[in-house]
Amino acid sequence: MKKFIQAIPFLSLIILLGAAAASAQSSIRGKVEIPFDFSVSGKTFDAGSYGIRILRTTAGSAAVTLVDNNGHALKTVVGMVRGEATLDDGQLLFDRSGDDRVLRQIAIRGSNIAIPVSRERRRLTTTVGSNESIAVPIASIN
Repeated sequence: MKKFIQAIPFLSLIILLGAAAASAQSSIRGKVEIPFDFSVSGKTFDAGSYGIRILRTTAGSAAVTLVDNNGHALKTVVGMVRGEATLDDGQLLFDRSGDDRVLRQIAIRGSNIAIPVSRERRRLTTTVGSNESIAVPIASIN
C-alpha cells in the first residue's frame, strides 16, 4: 500500500503531461469531392470522394491523412503550417500541368498547410508557362 501511495504523485505528473500534450494538438476532419485524378507526395489517386484528417501541433507542423469512404487511411504526409490562409478556409490547392494535378496546399481554419515537395511537384513547378492552380472546396469541416 505504501508503494502505491508513493506512486500517486508520479502518476499524477504523467497524466498532467499527457493532458498538456493532447491540448497542444488540434484535430480537423473534412470531406472533399475531387473531380480529377491527383497525386499526393508521389502517390496517385482517382477522382472521387475522400475524407481528410488534419492533426495540427504547436510545433508548426500538421499530419494530413487522406481517407477513403470506408475510413481507411490511404496516405499520410506531414506538412508545415504557414501563417494565415490566403485562400478561403476549407480548400485544397492543386498544381496542374497538362493532365497532372498535385496537391500542394490546404487552406483551413485560418492556416495554410504546405504539402511536402515531391519529385513530381518539382517537375510541375519548373514547367515553363503551363502551370495552373486549381482550388477544390472542402464540403464539410468538423
